[in-house]
Amino acid sequence: MTDPSPSSAPPSLSPHPTGAPAPGTDLGADLGAALRFAGTALLRNPVAYLVVGVIYCAIYTVVIVGGMFGGFAAMLSRSEQWTPDSFPVMDLILLYAVMLGAIVLLIPFALMWQSASGRAAEIILQGGRPSIGQALVGPWRIILTSLLYGLLVTVGMLLLYVPGLIAAVLFMFAIPASARGAAPVAALKGATTWCARTSAPPSSRTWCSP
Repeated sequence: MTDPSPSSAPPSLSPHPTGAPAPGTDLGADLGAALRFAGTALLRNPVAYLVVGVIYCAIYTVVIVGGMFGGFAAMLSRSEQWTPDSFPVMDLILLYAVMLGAIVLLIPFALMWQSASGRAAEIILQGGRPSIGQALVGPWRIILTSLLYGLLVTVGMLLLYVPGLIAAVLFMFAIPASARGAAPVAALKGATTWCARTSAPPSSRTWCSP
């Protein structure tokens, strides 16, 4: 018997040397492969992810804690007007208004972080390593897509909650599609039918209709 030629050997499914998933790996169907890929991506890019995470967590903490203290300070500043026979309804409304304002202030930062995560993930999928700047703020195209996606989900949540869940699932691929170059509206329109092609090499992997 003769040894099989190298050309007849089955293709290797070992991880790509750059950290991208191996051709033929279906990350959507293989949870173990998806977790291994995510872990490898984090280990290969610790500075970009951890530094950006610390920056945004610090911003979130300052805004949220500041909103809470500001709300309580505003409410307590009117405590001299409280009487045993009345409930400070307007003061409570003031408290929640200040806290809600702090949450609204976080929306731009959430959009920047989400858009940057989408761009960084696409860079990693292509086998590259995102810089801190690339992982900190994404392009306007992805930011607008994230904003439209969030608006659709929020409106759906206000309509008895279930439509919001449906919108969250239907448009879940909009941000990855935008990271690959689709315009915001086009990304949303195609998100319901587009799928990630994992059978092609990282350089040719695209979003396509099934």
